[in-house]
Amino acid sequence: MIPAAPRSLLVRAPNWIGDAVMATPTLTALRAGFPAARISVLGRSAVADVLAGHPAVDEVVVDDHRGSHSGVLGRVRLAAEIRRRAFDTVLLLPNSFDSALAAAWARVPTRVGYRTDGRGPLLSVALPAPRRPLPHMTSYYLGLLSAWGLDGDARAVSLAVTANERDNARERLAEWGAKSTDRIVAMNPGAAYGSAKRWPAERFAAVANRLVRDGGFVIVLGSAAERALGDTITAGLDGRAVNAAGLTTIRDVMAILTWCRRLVTNDSGPMHLAAALGVPVTAIFGPTDPRATSPIGQRVTLLQHAVDCAPCRYRDCPIDHRCMTAVSVDEVYAAIGRSATGEIQIVFLDRDGTLNHDEGYLADPERLALLPGAAEAVAALNAAGVKVAIVTNQSGVGRGLIAPDALDRIHARLRALLAERGARVDGIYSCPHRPEEACACRKPESTLALRAARDLRVDATRSATIGDKAVDIELGSRLGGLSILVQTGHGTRTESDLADGPRPDYIARDLYDAVQWLGFSPSARP
Repeated sequence: MIPAAPRSLLVRAPNWIGDAVMATPTLTALRAGFPAARISVLGRSAVADVLAGHPAVDEVVVDDHRGSHSGVLGRVRLAAEIRRRAFDTVLLLPNSFDSALAAAWARVPTRVGYRTDGRGPLLSVALPAPRRPLPHMTSYYLGLLSAWGLDGDARAVSLAVTANERDNARERLAEWGAKSTDRIVAMNPGAAYGSAKRWPAERFAAVANRLVRDGGFVIVLGSAAERALGDTITAGLDGRAVNAAGLTTIRDVMAILTWCRRLVTNDSGPMHLAAALGVPVTAIFGPTDPRATSPIGQRVTLLQHAVDCAPCRYRDCPIDHRCMTAVSVDEVYAAIGRSATGEIQIVFLDRDGTLNHDEGYLADPERLALLPGAAEAVAALNAAGVKVAIVTNQSGVGRGLIAPDALDRIHARLRALLAERGARVDGIYSCPHRPEEACACRKPESTLALRAARDLRVDATRSATIGDKAVDIELGSRLGGLSILVQTGHGTRTESDLADGPRPDYIARDLYDAVQWLGFSPSARP
């Protein structure tokens, strides 16, 4: 029997942070399927913090399982509170008997969940659980929506962080010594589940040393109980690292992650937070199976060695921890470098303010001058076999301020100046239209970039977009590649106006710095 569409729906969230993140596609699908329903989420305090402000959720209710809701009397108290809220439907994401019992005690008319843990009689709609091997947890939770004939996108993990939270996080990072131009890398050396999931702190420290040597700034995240791990990692890094373990709330961690260029982590809750927020993740797996619990995101690199005893899912390793110690420092450091560049096939460059000085509406080829280090940066990309395409908005043509033949001469001079220093671009793609014409080729539309990728026979998702304006960052986001804001041209002003749009993966001093951050090695600056 298909239950009626709910008007007031309670979703019992999973108990672990990572599981709660993997449940967000289900919340999004519920909102799409029942747009008029009031959707509340019941979860433990940490999970309630994670899901606060999620666009699919109207209200978050805290299960104080260690306080007022602990023990038998506490569960009765929780059931009474649920009953007073008069929900007509509850969807139980956890498999626990306890979650079904509380819903039954609360006398919620429609109780939907998997028929596990002997709780079938407590459910009004008891669905058969998927057979082993279990699907990924995002799909596992979405499977419950079959009760209403609904489905959803298992990759649509999502979280919400407010502009105010991000501003506060930026201030704290500055207090800890991180500059806005720093390549901030977060590390999460702990794992709440148990020590078996922890890569050795000494190895995190070795990677941190290399990242700082490369010009990065390292922030260690974790609980107060993991502070000693952070001390091991940050020792001797001379102000280029901070141990924030135990100094942050979960909401703080989420906001801080939005300013980070990468998270290096064990299999943990913060791993899922970062991936859902679009932060690149390098994750080290050992005793658990990533086929069911891997983070969902476009920029996720998983490291795991096959050993005969894994996955064991033990909290503490009873033998030699071989599944984690098999992962070397060199391997993690190399993976960070590979995933940072994403094995880039093409770099899309803005022109004015990124490659050459911004003269406003540049109409005279003789006034074109390259920015310092720009040619050397392009030559480094050429040497690495990476395609380089200029994608530029030139509304001066549409306004009659630049003649089409003048634009051709400007680009010919640009190519000549680059060639004098051993560099070249593989294509120049310009939009001549005014913004009000609403054409399909003006950035941040991806038409020209995709055309360049087709012409040059490369994958546009394996790209980096570098520019000094918000449209360049938006273009990079739309392509699914990396985006870098340079502080030349309009870049400094753009940086202060980015709060409401996509964030760049890195803020660089100039094109030379951007190409270095991507992992390429330009010759010495002129």
